[in-house]
Amino acid sequence: MQIKDKIKTLIPEKKDKKPVFILLSVPFIFTIWKYQGSPVFFDRNLAQIFSSSADLEFLRIVYYGFSSIFFLFLIPALIIKFIFKEKLSNYGLRIADGKFGLKVILITYPIIILSMYPASLTPEYQGLNPMYSDAGKSVPVFILYAAVYGLYYIGYEFFFRGYMLFGLRERFGDTYAILIQTVPSCIAHIGRPESEMISSILAGLVFGYLVLRSRSIWYVLVLHWLIGIGCDLLCLLAK
Repeated sequence: MQIKDKIKTLIPEKKDKKPVFILLSVPFIFTIWKYQGSPVFFDRNLAQIFSSSADLEFLRIVYYGFSSIFFLFLIPALIIKFIFKEKLSNYGLRIADGKFGLKVILITYPIIILSMYPASLTPEYQGLNPMYSDAGKSVPVFILYAAVYGLYYIGYEFFFRGYMLFGLRERFGDTYAILIQTVPSCIAHIGRPESEMISSILAGLVFGYLVLRSRSIWYVLVLHWLIGIGCDLLCLLAK
């Protein structure tokens, strides 16, 4: 085989161009977000902009939330609209099977929270949750913290369960699309406790199925957010 022919084999066919673009863009977007959108980046590069009286710890949460919206939601949304020229509703941004979605939240949430209770008693979890140390100062403060933290889940779920999952299912099928998005969604938890890392694998599989079943990311997004906030509350109560 000549070099020219070998090069041709590396060029994706028309049906493969979108999945190839997604699989290449995901590590780039994720890496940039992980470094430029993290609270650590805020501490090193932006904290000095604010006065000494500012609540820098809360501002870093705000930055983390909005960076997740920008990198994990807005950029993929622009790719879908202007490169793929497709509707965002085809990527889970729709209210579809509401009855099923609500059932999932009401049934699974209590079970998950109960299973998390033993972990919330450990110093490992209490040292990481909540991200804002004053979150338990008052009910209004916790609600504000929960709302800002919710921005992170919007970006996270759209990136993995919207952009990746719906973008890859046409080429690879539902099962492989779920498996593929589970890998980076697990890697996103590096630095968290081992039990959370393992749970993220199961969550990637189950959440992926639920999103495809309901044809919407919103129910899993709400469930994921409630789990995160529930873990924070358990840790606060344990402290």
